[in-house]
Amino acid sequence: MRIKKFLLIIVLLILNINCTEKKTEKIKIKNQDIKDIKYEILKEVYPDKNSNIQKKNISILIPCNITKEEMYSQIIPKLVGHVENYNGLWISFYCDKRFYEISQLTNGSAEIYKDGTIAVDSIKLHENSLTEKEIGVYTEYQSKMGKVKPSSNETKEKEDIKNTILKKYNITEEEFDKIWSKVWSYIL
Repeated sequence: MRIKKFLLIIVLLILNINCTEKKTEKIKIKNQDIKDIKYEILKEVYPDKNSNIQKKNISILIPCNITKEEMYSQIIPKLVGHVENYNGLWISFYCDKRFYEISQLTNGSAEIYKDGTIAVDSIKLHENSLTEKEIGVYTEYQSKMGKVKPSSNETKEKEDIKNTILKKYNITEEEFDKIWSKVWSYIL
């Protein structure tokens, strides 16, 4: 009986040592490849103290060319610290400030709990970034269209806005439609 207990203890110790070594190796591998990725907090919204839902909301500006791996190894771990006094954190991601400013069209969102668990993950990252011209065409058009008020001249105003954008960016209507579709799918 003592021999069985002794053997069991030895086996458990060996398994424990092997598990510990593997965990350490994984951490070292992750830390070797880390480059510092910058982000900017655009807005923080704190929950009402009287509310049952104690989740903080943050809007973050991230690089347009960030990968999902970089999001999870760099950005998400840094944001877990913002959960401290709350039940969770709701994060909205933007790859260009203009998307945030015109209509808060995001590159996705995530919900993180105190322990770092990601509860909701709808982060949308793309291999091909948008160009300055594409972002400019889309956001300027959206911004101007948002100011058009219903009236008898509404259709003409919308046509004038579109023609102004076409002329300013030296693009055809077909190019405009392609840009519109590309940007819309990028932020959808």
